Amino acid sequence: MPPPATLPPPPSVRSIAPAAPDAAAAGVAALAAASAPFAPVQYAVPRLGMLVTAHVIVDCLAMTVVPLLTVLEGRITITQPQGALLLAVGSLCSGLIQPVTAAVSDRYNTRLFGPLGLLAAALALSLLGFVSTYSQLLLLQAISTAGIGAFHPVGASAMGQISGRRRSVGIAVFFTGGMVGTMLGSLLVPAMNEAWGLRSLLWFIVPGVVGGLALWMAIASIPHRHVEAGSRAAALSPAEVQRRWWSVGILYAGNILRFTVNQAIVVLVVRWAEAATLSAAGSTTLTTALRESSSILNGRMQAAMAVGMGVGGLLGGTLVRPGREKRVLVGSAVIGVPAIVLFPLAGPWAAVALAILAGVGFASATPVSIAVAQRLLPHRTSFASSLMMGGAWVFAASGPLLAQGFIAALGLAGAFIAIAAMLALSGAASVLLSSRLLRETAVE
Repeated sequence: MPPPATLPPPPSVRSIAPAAPDAAAAGVAALAAASAPFAPVQYAVPRLGMLVTAHVIVDCLAMTVVPLLTVLEGRITITQPQGALLLAVGSLCSGLIQPVTAAVSDRYNTRLFGPLGLLAAALALSLLGFVSTYSQLLLLQAISTAGIGAFHPVGASAMGQISGRRRSVGIAVFFTGGMVGTMLGSLLVPAMNEAWGLRSLLWFIVPGVVGGLALWMAIASIPHRHVEAGSRAAALSPAEVQRRWWSVGILYAGNILRFTVNQAIVVLVVRWAEAATLSAAGSTTLTTALRESSSILNGRMQAAMAVGMGVGGLLGGTLVRPGREKRVLVGSAVIGVPAIVLFPLAGPWAAVALAILAGVGFASATPVSIAVAQRLLPHRTSFASSLMMGGAWVFAASGPLLAQGFIAALGLAGAFIAIAAMLALSGAASVLLSSRLLRETAVE
């Protein structure tokens, strides 16, 4: 298949230098070199760098409320179920916005929602230190997570488009950038709160404005689909179309389960950190000081999971050959299930290692599923991306509530076991994928 036609970038794009973080910079450079013959747009290196950097910023912002949940519950005096509902609202808003923005992006061939989403998230979260009621907190959470959600299908689609035939590698690098951001947010946000208080989050306005403008210059002119993608899709037989949609449905179901596990574990780790902090202090009440200590411990564990998610996603996308992705989709659960079951029984240092393995288990399949879905639906890459991400996050909104309910019914250790069973189910569902179809579409 000949390389797709190129579109000239805006003049300002020429001056953008690669700005990917160290953890993802090598992957960006390797991807650019490997996919150069197939690159659909000019100036791929700076565009790749800006996309990864933007994902770092967005997912750093996304990890604002999670490590501060215990602090926020004490600040405005809300219950743990209300805290779980706050996280659930975030997942719901992030998930619901993605199919909408993806459909509009595909229809009008625009990337506008990526930069706008980054800006909206930064502005909303910068006001977090000024909330005084639960309603205000819910509103800022809804706006920020909707902005975060709007960015993701646009960013993933653009990354897949630039990556050419190395789509799985590109999505894996993009995903790893997000995990770098998650790790930074998990560590940085609690430290900022401890040192300067919640109002120091006003500084989020700076990366929001600068990052949004730079992202727009980098991706505005990237076309939304490869040349001939529409004609190739129209030429498929009804049976082939049905076979592809069936496989997309299996990928979708697997991601629903994985993302629900992800969101549930976030809450379980928050409550584990609270229990560990109380036990270490010999106390039964979370004072303001103990809440801040718990926030630091929670942030470290969330960061450890982000490390596992990033490493797993990068390895899954780069080491597995196109057409052989089923190994990652099934095998990742084998790694994650025992780590989740053992987590509440471990000490602080062992818990870090288990958190990393748990992250590998529920997230390493994510970039692979996105890349495969884009391959199966090459004429609707934003929709495919939004389905694998936002479409699954809608259902993952139940994760925090499930976790809190499992804790009430089964205790903390029992809740971890129940969530691990859901991850095992995601691996079992992936067995139903057609290995033959994955091989047949490996070059699309």
